[in-house]
Amino acid sequence: MTFIFMNKENFDKLIKALKAKSYNIKFECHIFAGKLHIRGIYIYNTDNKNTIKSLIDKEILKYIKLQNTLSWYLGERKEIILLQFKEEITLEIPEAESYGISNLV
Repeated sequence: MTFIFMNKENFDKLIKALKAKSYNIKFECHIFAGKLHIRGIYIYNTDNKNTIKSLIDKEILKYIKLQNTLSWYLGERKEIILLQFKEEITLEIPEAESYGISNLV
């Protein structure tokens, strides 16, 4: 069985594509031993998976799973999209900060 992992180059392409369309995104991650382990990306200002799927390169789609999920903010339930990676991406904290994503989940 062969495992396919997303590399940092494809991760960069993904983030740039999402930011170019002004999507409100947050990393679903945890910090351990001075590194950020990213498990997925939440997209807050869209509810259409097909729009996201058409935006992302087919090569990158091999590494992620798109899911509709729910988020709660101030008691209100909102439908969001989760781009869940098949394998965590590990970045140094300064690298993750360079993407300009201010809110980490």
